[in-house]
Amino acid sequence: DQDRIAIGSDEGLYVIEVTRDVIVRAADCKKVYQIELVPKEKIIILICGRNHHVHLYPWSSLDGSESSFDVKLPETKGCQFITTGVLKKSSLPSLFVAVKRQILCYEIHRTKPFHKKFNEIQAPGHVQWMAVFRDRLCVGYPSGFSLLNIQGDGQSMSLINPTDTSLAFLSQQPFDTLCAVELSSEEYLLCFSLLGVYVDAQGRRSRMQELMWPTTPVACSMYMFFCFCIFDCFTS
Repeated sequence: DQDRIAIGSDEGLYVIEVTRDVIVRAADCKKVYQIELVPKEKIIILICGRNHHVHLYPWSSLDGSESSFDVKLPETKGCQFITTGVLKKSSLPSLFVAVKRQILCYEIHRTKPFHKKFNEIQAPGHVQWMAVFRDRLCVGYPSGFSLLNIQGDGQSMSLINPTDTSLAFLSQQPFDTLCAVELSSEEYLLCFSLLGVYVDAQGRRSRMQELMWPTTPVACSMYMFFCFCIFDCFTS
């Protein structure tokens, strides 16, 4: 929706209608940390509350309507990151919830109970970022990224090859992960708090160029395939 912006705050979920200069309170919940939208199933997914639980809200909340349901996923206490995606073998969107190193996998649908857990997988480290790449889950953790088999029936693949000495600095101290971009099936851009590096499918450098940040970023978001937008919320 190009005319509305969803914003999570300490006081709840709000929607700003840009063209009308109107702010709508969408969900009466405290401390919203992350928002994921699933328009196909008309579901809003939030990390919110003192204990960082995952909650599901109806799509109609974005219009300011009183929520017809608020589903809390109890086993998600302490969640630090969520992501959604559609897998090839399923017509339903999937939700992935990271709690420390554990990743809980759910199907999301518009009818009660609105979610169904189908798997749990373990990440190599404390999860800082996730995204679905084709049918695998790309997970970022301090100084590393890995591709995990979502069904849990295969080996995870590290995108940082320990035999590549040019990447050895990543193992010498922990660098936070910001995001990864799948440029093709054979190349990835991995963004850390220090820099961004290009690697091939075996986790070796594919280009000598590096993306350098003018200062340590707090967030990183890709827009199209030619621009990275980095914002320091403390100084910008």
